[in-house]
Amino acid sequence: MTQKLNARIILIGLVAILLLAGSLWAQAARERSEIDAKYKWNLEDMYPTVDSWNAAYTALDAAVPRLAAYKGRLGESAATLLACLALNDSLSSLNGRLYVYANLKLDTDKRIGESQELADRIQALSSRLGAAGAFIDPELLTLDTARIREFMAASPGLQEYRFYIENLLRTKAHRLSDKEEEILAQATPVTGSFINTFQIIDNGDITFGSIKDETGKDIQLTKGRYSTIMQNPDRRLRRDAFYEFN
Repeated sequence: MTQKLNARIILIGLVAILLLAGSLWAQAARERSEIDAKYKWNLEDMYPTVDSWNAAYTALDAAVPRLAAYKGRLGESAATLLACLALNDSLSSLNGRLYVYANLKLDTDKRIGESQELADRIQALSSRLGAAGAFIDPELLTLDTARIREFMAASPGLQEYRFYIENLLRTKAHRLSDKEEEILAQATPVTGSFINTFQIIDNGDITFGSIKDETGKDIQLTKGRYSTIMQNPDRRLRRDAFYEFN
């Protein structure tokens, strides 16, 4: 009796899921602006407005030369080395926050020019920041290993970077020069432009037609619906979705 009851409950649940899926598929694909806010990520938790993002961007841009000013000075003292590494961490963290905000904003709708502009700007600034700090690893590797370990022993703050420094020393024989590292960092915008262009076209410009669901209703095919439909037991529906999508 219990098994029959459980089977009935499972069957009812499956029917409810299929009915819900059918009602969702029957709807035309909606614009993001038409979807309730509770179903969308809230970028205001990162930056309340684009203006506040711009202010943080300006602050980071102005701070990049401060990092470059440590070039040639890492062997001065433990305090200088710690100050450089801490600044690099701080700027990298700010850069990451700016980058994530801009790219999540772009991912919501790649057709919006302002969002693309933010993503392009932080991509370029990320490259400048990477180039400004490209000297750190190569310069550390030019220092005597014993001196670096003396710095770590003398400065409690450098203990936070012990794993990074020890791992860097371990790979010493396989590292590039500071000039070569800088060239690689500056190449980021160029090498990343192709995938950015593809994503704009693929996610923003390409649309798909409609297909018939199991009941004969028209459903507009989207990338999100495609993955769900391809798991549907109806072979004809999967076939139609496949050929429409591809």
